[in-house]
Parts: sequence; C-alpha cells; structure tokens
Amino acid sequence: AKYHHPAFYDTLRRVDIDSALFSLLPRVVHADREIRNRHLLDWVRSLGDYTPNRVEYEQSLAPLELVSTVDLAWTRDTTLLGRDLSRLLQDLRYAERGENYYLRMGTTGNGPGYHYLSLRGESFHPTPQMDSGLNLLTLFRLWNIIEYYAPYRAVTLHPWEEVLSTYIPLMGVETDGRRFARLYMRLIRELNDGHAYAPIEMLFGQRMLPVWPLQADGRLFVGYSGDSALERGDEVVAIDGEPLSERLELLREYASRSNEASLRRAARYYGLCTRR
Repeated sequence: AKYHHPAFYDTLRRVDIDSALFSLLPRVVHADREIRNRHLLDWVRSLGDYTPNRVEYEQSLAPLELVSTVDLAWTRDTTLLGRDLSRLLQDLRYAERGENYYLRMGTTGNGPGYHYLSLRGESFHPTPQMDSGLNLLTLFRLWNIIEYYAPYRAVTLHPWEEVLSTYIPLMGVETDGRRFARLYMRLIRELNDGHAYAPIEMLFGQRMLPVWPLQADGRLFVGYSGDSALERGDEVVAIDGEPLSERLELLREYASRSNEASLRRAARYYGLCTRR
C-alpha cells in the first residue's frame, strides 16, 4: 500500500504510514488468520478507492530498461490472505496513481538511460530512550525498500525473505543503544553490498592515526606519516591494544562488503581508527 496506493501519491500525506503501522500491529500480531486478514482488508479499504489499470501500468514501463526483483506471488495466495484481501492487493499493484510521496525517480547527468531512486518524506522520531516500536520501524523501513526496489536482493548474505523473522525478535526487544547499533550494522551487512553504509567506525573510534596506509600480503604498513614516531615501512600490528586480525574479524561480521578484496580495503581505513 505504501508504494502503490494513490493515497500516498501526493504531497499532502493524508495518511501517516507510521501511525497506521503502530495502530495495526497490536490488532494483528496475535490474531488468527481470518481476523488478521479482516483488519488488513478494512485498513486498505479505508485508504480510499482506486482504479486498477494494468494496461496503462505495463505501457508506462515498456520504454524503460528495468530488472524487477520483487516477488509479488504471495498476493495470489488465497489460503494465506483470503479471497477478498488477495484480490484487493493484486489490483492495488496496477492502481492509477501519480508520484509517490516517499519515492522519486530521477535521471542523472550520465545520460537518459541512467535513473536513480530517491527516498524521501520519511518521518523522524527522536526519542531519549530505546523504543521497541521504533526499533521495529527501523527494520521494517529497510527491509521494505530492499524488498521492492533493490536490484541485488537475490544476492544478499541470507535469503531476504528470512531476514525479517531473524531480526524481529532481536531488534524488537533490544533496550541497549550500543547493542542495537551493532544489530543495525549486522542488518546492513545482510545486503552484501559495498555501497551500503553503516557507521562501522563506532566499533573502533572516530579518530584516525595521521598515517597514509599501504597494504601488502594482508598486512598494513605506514606509507606516509604526520607523526615523527612512525616511519615509512613500519608495520601496524595493533591499535589501542587490539590486533588488526581481530578488527578484520569484526569487519567480517559488521561491514557490508561483497567480497574479500573489498573487506580488506575497508580494513585499510578502519584499521587506523582509534578512540584516543
């Protein structure tokens, strides 16, 4: 509904999707299948009417070179959803609509064949303490956008459809900010993509040695130093008493990288981070 219903295709934001989520969750999380589907059906209907137009939808996509990875076969599962909700969700995919409040497709300066997807309009919810609802909202937002729009969803670290069931019981109950930050890093790591960023420097410190590093045979050396105590060719074996080999293992657990070479390049930077 968030990306397909016309209720979310204007700048007015007539429906607060976060409030709707928090309102629905208590009603469906422990409900049996029939009651759950009734609540979901009533909510989608409450968003207002729409006109499905599959022909126009497919014609609008025809000129574009798109590789869709999203699998919407679940919307046809009448055993899971019931007949009415299943039909409603299948029609919703082809609903006539304008530009989405939360998404915008644009072109880059690299030519007409290059497009980017811009995420926008999400509400921020600053809070002085951990909140289980906001923890889950963090998970749901990331999972949702990857599920629908990430081109490499099929090559994530673990099957993407399993990520929700893995992280809901972990992130939903976490009350410590530092442990939650590590869970978030692990979640980003699931993407298996070097372009995905999480603040890994929190693990090691946000300051850096005044060194230009060089790598050889998996080891880290001083290429140039702004510190007279370090000379070109010195090997960096530990930072803050922590061996670089241990840092590499932490990166392997928390840094999103698609291959070993990319991981070791990351170690070149994070290997010099310090808390001092």
